[in-house]
Amino acid sequence: MNRTKRLLLLFMLGFLGYSCSDKETMPKDKISGDTMALILADMHVLEASFALGHLDSLNTGIRPENFNERVLNKYRVSKQTFDSSYNYYLLNPDYFNKIYDDVLVSLSKKQAHINK
Repeated sequence: MNRTKRLLLLFMLGFLGYSCSDKETMPKDKISGDTMALILADMHVLEASFALGHLDSLNTGIRPENFNERVLNKYRVSKQTFDSSYNYYLLNPDYFNKIYDDVLVSLSKKQAHINK
């Protein structure tokens, strides 16, 4: 009986250690966190530029409804892959928070460069 309890305890500890592991692997069909941060930062820049009147759709040919498509084309990512990856990150808040930390750093650097 004592041996059975030890085996059960070892099994439970091993399972607990595995389930609490931070080393969750990223699905291969998802956009990396670094690339996702770059894409989101570029999307935010385009949206803000238009909102502030820095992009005139008549002169540039860039229409607000095409912003995301233009950014995704720049990174050679399909809308389906982007949407799937975005939803994956939404369901994994630790990853999503890290990505948005990187987005904020990127946007802050761009703003500092503009303000020079």
